[in-house]
Amino acid sequence: MKKDELDELIRKMLDQDDQQLIEELAVTGPMEKIVRSFRSRVKFLNAMVLIMMFAFAALAVFCAIKYFDSESVKASLGWAVGFVGSWTTIGFLKLYQFMDIDRNLILRELKKIEYKLASGVYRE
Repeated sequence: MKKDELDELIRKMLDQDDQQLIEELAVTGPMEKIVRSFRSRVKFLNAMVLIMMFAFAALAVFCAIKYFDSESVKASLGWAVGFVGSWTTIGFLKLYQFMDIDRNLILRELKKIEYKLASGVYRE
């Protein structure tokens, strides 16, 4: 049985409420994934991470401006370390956000599989 035939069989077996649930679990694009990450259990933490990313971006811009305005090598080195540290922190925060989005996608797929198993789609 091909994948398209299996999908069509699943759609025929599900009633209207079940199809609506499956459609709610579907994700359309990257922006939808990001918005849904703010509806998860850790929405406060995701909001804090977003605020921290903006704060570190502002700090990186400030450090870059001060780097070009500094006259001594020691001060330039300090501002350069602040700039690189800010962008490294932003990278780690983005990594956390992407891992959270992936975790939500995996949980969504597991819910779909559990639902299909519970509805008896995979019985032969």
